[in-house]
Amino acid sequence: MSAMEAARCDACTSRSPHPTASAAFHGGRLAVAGDPSSPHLAADRITATVYVAGATDDATFTAEQAGLLDGALTAAGVDHTVEFYPARHGFAVPDNPTYDAEAEARPWEALARLYGDHLQGT
Repeated sequence: MSAMEAARCDACTSRSPHPTASAAFHGGRLAVAGDPSSPHLAADRITATVYVAGATDDATFTAEQAGLLDGALTAAGVDHTVEFYPARHGFAVPDNPTYDAEAEARPWEALARLYGDHLQGT
């Protein structure tokens, strides 16, 4: 079973009513300054460990937005990782024109580790 398949299996079979791990691959607008509906403003309500994989070529999740998200998660005491891969938005979607097999492999491996660490027995 590949890391991607393992991560999908863990995510689909979790029975926990309270998430212990959460992840986003090339998510857009996760932290937008001045937007009262920006997800980063809810960081103080997050109890799960968070993993965010961004693309270096993605106008919907810039380095500035990553910094804002990282700061909000840190201030809220959330265990998290925010990292970028040299790719374009949509890099982990095989039928997307921006798909990048090399860039896709690393975040799936990170996701499998995250789920393995936090979803065992849930």
